[in-house]
Amino acid sequence: MQLYKGSFLLIEFLFLIGLNLYCFNISAINHTLIFGLDPRDHLSYYHIFEMAGGLTVCWCTSVLASLHPAMLSVPQQLHPLLFHSFLLFLLLNPFSIFHTQARRWLMVTM
Repeated sequence: MQLYKGSFLLIEFLFLIGLNLYCFNISAINHTLIFGLDPRDHLSYYHIFEMAGGLTVCWCTSVLASLHPAMLSVPQQLHPLLFHSFLLFLLLNPFSIFHTQARRWLMVTM
């Protein structure tokens, strides 16, 4: 479980960002102006919740597969490696899918 803590924190952070944007939207706070975001290119709270939910399902599947390695005949240490490789592939994906502009912005910012 030690190997999954970092990725869980990433997913939790994504969910909390979505919750923050949702609260801004309900309170009618113009967060695009406050944070200097381009209104045409930033993700809405719905998209961020969608990404956090999808990654949570993948994370839970990987954790369950890691906890029960005898059912799949795969070594237990391979599941975290595959999951983190999947996350890295999603970030570095060169194709125009999975919110390409947001991934490019994140790469430039990092």
